[in-house]
Amino acid sequence: MNQLLSSLAWVVPAFIVGITGLVLAISRWSRHPQASLLVTLGIGVSLVTHVIQMVLYALVLPKLMASTGHANAGLVYGITGFVFSLFYQAGVLLLILAAFANRKPAAPPQRQ
Repeated sequence: MNQLLSSLAWVVPAFIVGITGLVLAISRWSRHPQASLLVTLGIGVSLVTHVIQMVLYALVLPKLMASTGHANAGLVYGITGFVFSLFYQAGVLLLILAAFANRKPAAPPQRQ
């Protein structure tokens, strides 16, 4: 439980930014529905990944390591870290797609 509380130190800023992003996306949904949807999905994936990773690393993996021994700790943490990294990058990809969603083409330069 102590590790769970210490994990909150790095998760709280992510939640503050995530909730702010969700509020902005939802408040602008009527003007930019596609971008808002992509932002909401991207932030949602990231926040859910944070929660699952925090619980897994603080509660599940220490009990698993205690029961099976620490010989496989590096492998287990490496695999889970890689999987969580894939989910974080999926969230970032959705945010990148949102930045370019439904953009109007640039107007041609005016001749002088």
